[in-house]
Amino acid sequence: PGTAEAITGVPADEIERAARMLWESRPVAYYAWSGVEQHSNATQTVRAIGQLYALTGSFDARGGNVLFAGVPANDIAGAELLPRGQRGKALGLAERPLGPSRWEFVTSDELYTAALESRPYRVRGLVGFGANLLMAHADSRRGRDALASLDFYVHADLFMNPTAELADIVLPVASPVETEALRRGFEVSPEAQSLVQLRQRLVEPRGEARSDTEIIFGLATRMGLGSHFWDGDIDAGYEFQLEPSGVSLERLRAEPGGVRVPLETRYRKFAATQDG
Repeated sequence: PGTAEAITGVPADEIERAARMLWESRPVAYYAWSGVEQHSNATQTVRAIGQLYALTGSFDARGGNVLFAGVPANDIAGAELLPRGQRGKALGLAERPLGPSRWEFVTSDELYTAALESRPYRVRGLVGFGANLLMAHADSRRGRDALASLDFYVHADLFMNPTAELADIVLPVASPVETEALRRGFEVSPEAQSLVQLRQRLVEPRGEARSDTEIIFGLATRMGLGSHFWDGDIDAGYEFQLEPSGVSLERLRAEPGGVRVPLETRYRKFAATQDG
């Protein structure tokens, strides 16, 4: 506490009082996306909060932040299709093997470095969906140079924006009210997690606009990857995903308010014994 006081200006006795309050008030919960994540040191701050969960025994405990059960579904991510060697090429993985690149998530800084400096190799092409990088991420000038350096850039979006203006091709995307979309669970409570809903189209898309899903399925089919995308049939993909839940696409269309699937909330799942 004394060291922290010198760094932060918060009196040591107040730090100790806060620690005691957290311990005596267990379990505690953290309301995420409340502003902490918008600061420059967000990663370390959120990581520290995560350590408090572990130290106070609040993670996945009654009254704490709980990982609710989800509606059973077939995995459609296709992670098994990516060869190990290709997975190892994720930008940033060599420098931070436990960071986002471990799951093939790439930061804009790593993308810009690869495009401009060929480190660890040159990124030459990009298909972007709705991410206005230049306005939402740091170092807009460098980002503009990186996107301009690409051999080919396709951007799919609702609006023309500074990022889309740099693309070779801009694909018009349909808005949520113009497309169908499947949602399994709404995260905030056990009751919300049990809801499966097919958001239905309210109006027809304007012009040549298509949903993200239609664009991806169409590209995959044209590239000879249709067998992994139900030969372009989105409904077939939804039905495969829903199969373990026992809820049919036909029923969801007939009940636009959604269908609830009984779920059991379990706590401290990390402590469960498995295979001895």
